[in-house]
Amino acid sequence: MKNKKFIFIIGESTGLECFKEILKLKIIDISHVISSNKNYNLIIRKICKINDISFSSSNNHRINEIKYKNNKDIEYILISIFSNLIIDKKILKKFNYKCFNFHPGLLPLYPGKNCVSGAIYNQEKSTAVTLHKMKQKIDEGKIIFKKKISINVKKETLISLMLKLKFATIDMVKKFIIHIYKNKTIKMYKNDISKKKYFPKYIPNKGLINKDTSFKDFDKIFRSSYSGPFENSWGKVFFIYNKQKKIIFEYNIINKRKIYFPSNSKIIKMKKNNFILAIKNKILAVKTF
Repeated sequence: MKNKKFIFIIGESTGLECFKEILKLKIIDISHVISSNKNYNLIIRKICKINDISFSSSNNHRINEIKYKNNKDIEYILISIFSNLIIDKKILKKFNYKCFNFHPGLLPLYPGKNCVSGAIYNQEKSTAVTLHKMKQKIDEGKIIFKKKISINVKKETLISLMLKLKFATIDMVKKFIIHIYKNKTIKMYKNDISKKKYFPKYIPNKGLINKDTSFKDFDKIFRSSYSGPFENSWGKVFFIYNKQKKIIFEYNIINKRKIYFPSNSKIIKMKKNNFILAIKNKILAVKTF
């Protein structure tokens, strides 16, 4: 039986938390860790140093430069967790296709980038974390397992759904690692990518809200983009005031109150970072930054 060495590609906070939980298992040999998100480079590097694991960041490293030797006694396994790093076919072949990815979307319906925002935008009632085998085409490898997650159609935000996905992924990663460690058979199923659904890869109209935006569209786009203080690659909702971009991070509907807007304007500044904003069929009190 071959000894197994693991190489992890870590993306987002979910990848970081999974990495911490994997280390607690103390059953596997981790050869290398690659951070694909610069925001987590320092902490992942520190953890790797403490645990004597080789570390690289994706902006200065290529996976095919990892120093290891294929031999009859060692099997290398590559696992990617919520990473946006695209793996070249030559690298997949180098690992003898023992490469797996945890994707934050329900495959085959929601492949690719920003699928979490896409599921909220499309008002889906559920999504999933999908574990699949990697192939050169993104998120098209055979499916191993899906963990379904419910979506609150009226209240779910990007940040709240990402939290649900994080907890599900931590549990899935640990179970998969143990599954591999015990040399259990990995069953795989067809991933029919022709079933994929349309969703905007980036926020519609670049996130710009104006008087012609309906409340239904505003609310849907706002929740799909709301990531709190954290960055997201889909985009954030904003409006223009005095030629300045004002990003909205909170809003409330104003009811039963007549608001008098200045001529030719649908925006009133109340105090620093607080505005009254009129859209197509609602008046909103918004906080910005």
